[in-house]
Amino acid sequence: MMPAAWISLNEKDNDFYCFFSYLITALRNIEPDNFGKTLNLLKSSGVQPKEVILSQLVNDLAELTSDCILVLEDYHQITSMDIHEALGFILDNHIPNLHLVISSRVSPPFPVASLRASDQLVEITHKDLRFSRSEISTYLEKVHQITLTDREIDKLEAKTEGWIAGIQLVALLISEGRSASEVLENLSGANRYFTDYFMDVIFSKLPEFIQSFLLRTSVLEQLSGSLCDFVTGYDNSINILKDLEKKLLFTAPIDEGYEWYRYHNLFREMLQTRLKQSDVSQYYQVLTRASIWYEKQHEIGEAIDYAFLANDYLRASELLEKYGFNCKYRYGWWRMSEWLKKLPAELLSLRLSLRHLYFWTLMNVGEINEARRKLDEDQLRILISGLTQDDAKIWEGNLLIYKSAIAMHSDYDIERGQEFARRGLETIPQCDPKYYRTAMVHYGHASLLVGDIREAKKAFRWVLDQFDSIQDTYTIFFSMMNLAEISIREGYLHKALDEFEETISFAEKSNLTDCLMFSKLKKDVSDILYEWNEPDEACSNLVTGIRNAERYGDEDLVVLLPSYASLLRIQLAYDDFENAQQTVRQIERVTHRGSEYPYGCRHAVAARALLALFDRDYATATEAARILSGPSNLHSQEYILLTLSRVHLATHKLEEAIEILNNLRANILRQGRYGDLIKTQILLARAYFLKNDLDSALLFFNICMCHFNYLPWPFATAT
Repeated sequence: MMPAAWISLNEKDNDFYCFFSYLITALRNIEPDNFGKTLNLLKSSGVQPKEVILSQLVNDLAELTSDCILVLEDYHQITSMDIHEALGFILDNHIPNLHLVISSRVSPPFPVASLRASDQLVEITHKDLRFSRSEISTYLEKVHQITLTDREIDKLEAKTEGWIAGIQLVALLISEGRSASEVLENLSGANRYFTDYFMDVIFSKLPEFIQSFLLRTSVLEQLSGSLCDFVTGYDNSINILKDLEKKLLFTAPIDEGYEWYRYHNLFREMLQTRLKQSDVSQYYQVLTRASIWYEKQHEIGEAIDYAFLANDYLRASELLEKYGFNCKYRYGWWRMSEWLKKLPAELLSLRLSLRHLYFWTLMNVGEINEARRKLDEDQLRILISGLTQDDAKIWEGNLLIYKSAIAMHSDYDIERGQEFARRGLETIPQCDPKYYRTAMVHYGHASLLVGDIREAKKAFRWVLDQFDSIQDTYTIFFSMMNLAEISIREGYLHKALDEFEETISFAEKSNLTDCLMFSKLKKDVSDILYEWNEPDEACSNLVTGIRNAERYGDEDLVVLLPSYASLLRIQLAYDDFENAQQTVRQIERVTHRGSEYPYGCRHAVAARALLALFDRDYATATEAARILSGPSNLHSQEYILLTLSRVHLATHKLEEAIEILNNLRANILRQGRYGDLIKTQILLARAYFLKNDLDSALLFFNICMCHFNYLPWPFATAT
């Protein structure tokens, strides 16, 4: 075993001569005949220059006859630059037989880059000392005879972040007789064991201005220099954060540029509890100032979150009124729903703009019954009656738009929905560009759903004609995307792809590539590539879009479900049954969350039917057909009707299939949607072929071939 000299340091060891006297005395326990010259210099009556002492010490160290270890424990207690520089000098001389071990809460201030580069340095940081799941489990079982479930281990690791002192304190709490589940459920830095540890070992030893900084910034989930300056009034917060991290005071960077930091969970909870106890008004004041700072940085989601944490509902409502419709594109409808439901009822009921936002939020998270209830036409009319004539027209028009949405998405009356949208558009004055433009976009959307692509095209082109005056880039993006989709419906795929590429370029310039509708755009591009028999590219675009949409937490059924349907189509077309099963389960999972959306529920049944057909499970397919046979006249339900016709074809209910397909074909021809016509006619050709009506089958097949010659549609499929 290699001999070792061990020195435990404290704040009294910062005198250069005392420090090296202790060091030499410890080393002489290993080699008593060495270091005499250095020790004589240290004990001489006249104070010798430090350079002279260091030179002699290096010479004595070079004469070590065998390898030895020198341990300097708690080196963070040393603040003397003379000592730091002296140890740096010793390291620079690369003493071959000396192995220096330094334990410290902070990184030593002397340079070690050359040692690291020459592989002469072993660093064990706090990350290396962090216990893993298995180490936590083994430690508790072997040392404390405590056995936790996997879930409890996960919770303990997440809360303590593998910090062994914290794990030890948790073990003590469990040893007091309480159940592990109870201790972990209530585990907090405010617990007395943690508070005592943090206060006695760390907090009480810090300068007062650092204590104040820690307390006030503990309300922040993430910390930057600018944010901390704003909420504390300091002007050097970034230096404080870097110093806290360097000293390993439960502060860690969260980015590679060392601009953002966070506190350890338990440490932050202790600080927050202490701040609330000492000055609760300052606690809420800092939260409000954080909200203001984030608004200035255009991080509106965080601004709203901090306003709610501060219980400042008035500010939260003002932020939602001012930025709400832009927020929904960035943060998603579900998060918008969570925010609005936190507001007091009186704020929501008496402020028309908030009711407007709330209605559309409820519609987009699938809470249609709640949206219908919140519509409360009688109360809205009372509120409208107190407005000026122009303002009253705006809200009368919006009321019609609300009724349009209910008619389309709840009552399945798409034509009535389009009519309400048209009347709403005519009612809202054009002099109010915000609501008139919203009504125009809704009318275009309603027209596209009903398949009235001429009216849809007029609406979205009108919006783009206002390009220079529209500051809402999302509205422009949404209109561009829908015009490209119209080109698909018309059968002009090359034109559509060019328009989609232009839309993608606009989205990239406008920072809209993270919004939900960008996912729909990727789905539409995927559909074109699939029709062109490019499955790999189609799948790549589709998966990119789905992953983007899923980041919002199963956010929007209208975006996710068609994307999953397209993915299922590709998987079944290429015999990938295993992944197709997984996709169907995913469809069923997200539709369960939006259970009030009949559109979503029928989508899930249709997906299960397609999977059953592929697996020749005709009993399941027939049961799905029974469910799908209910009334449906939404254009977006054509996917449902085509699926139903396929089930009828597979189960030889040919007349039912032909009736559905002929009705679809007539509707598509009437609306000029030649791009949607081909797959319907291919299925009709197949239906007549199965019926042994070969003349009709050949007729529809020849019609399809004429369309292939007329339209830029190089590949089509009936799946």
